[in-house]
Amino acid sequence: MKTISARQMKAARALLGWSEDDLAARAGLKRDDLAGMEEEDLAFVAPPDAAEAVVQAFAAAGIEFLNAGGEVGVRLCPAPEVNGLRPSELNAANDG
Repeated sequence: MKTISARQMKAARALLGWSEDDLAARAGLKRDDLAGMEEEDLAFVAPPDAAEAVVQAFAAAGIEFLNAGGEVGVRLCPAPEVNGLRPSELNAANDG
């Protein structure tokens, strides 16, 4: 099971421009559960598999979680190529 910190969740949402409601919808969770996860309240107990659902929702949007040298972080991965082109290279001249 993948772990994710509150800081990583907030950073990933910021990179994507997502609200807690956006993430809740994509992860199939209640907004209150996400809010509790982001507060790192020791009294809060997240639903089983909530962290994994959050990680999967972020991964589908291109977020990669980094854990190197004791430091944690996130990054937005480049968009995948479509027919050999990156999304930024798509235009009317190469359409179709």
